[in-house]
Order: sequence, then C-alpha cells, then structure tokens
Amino acid sequence: MNNLSKRSQKIKSVIIISLTGVIVGSLFVIFAFDTDPVRIAKGAIAGFLISSIISIFEHFVFQSKFKKLKFSTGLIIRTIVYVIVISFAIIVVWVVHESSVNSAGILLC
Repeated sequence: MNNLSKRSQKIKSVIIISLTGVIVGSLFVIFAFDTDPVRIAKGAIAGFLISSIISIFEHFVFQSKFKKLKFSTGLIIRTIVYVIVISFAIIVVWVVHESSVNSAGILLC
C-alpha cells in the first residue's frame, strides 16, 4: 500500500470515528440527562471534538512517532493527551454555551 493510499485510508477512518463521536455524544446526553435539544447539540459537539482530535492523534502522531517507546511510556503519553483533549472539548463547549446564554462575548473582559 503506498503512502497516498495509507493517508486516504487514515482520513476515511478519522471521518468515520468523528461521525461516530457525534452519535455517541448525542446518545450519551439523551440517556444520561434528557432530550433537551441544546444539551444534545452540546453532546454532539463535544463528541465530535473529542473523537476527531483523538483519532487524528492516534492515526497521524502516535502510530508513527511512538513505535519505539516502551508500552508504559506510550500509555502515559496517550493518557495525558486524552485528558487534555477531553478537558479542552468540554471547556470549549461550556464557554461557548455560557457566552451565548449570558449574551456575552466568548472572552469576558
């Protein structure tokens, strides 16, 4: 398999994982909270952000750059990246929602 074919396969995989993240994020909100459309939209956005960023890291960074690391080192790095990405997505969704609810800008001065 040549590089272009591998890259296009990885991009297809990222797209599928990202769309799956939208569905899972929405379903999580529906089952955990309620069917409020605003909450479902926030869950979908958070699911998209988390799944797309993590799948990009997995396909384009971790697979090529971390092959030679010990398992435990790779696990620690992945865990840190996952925590940062999940925290980032939740904070972005929260800040955007709060700024729209409170009729304020995203950056409050």
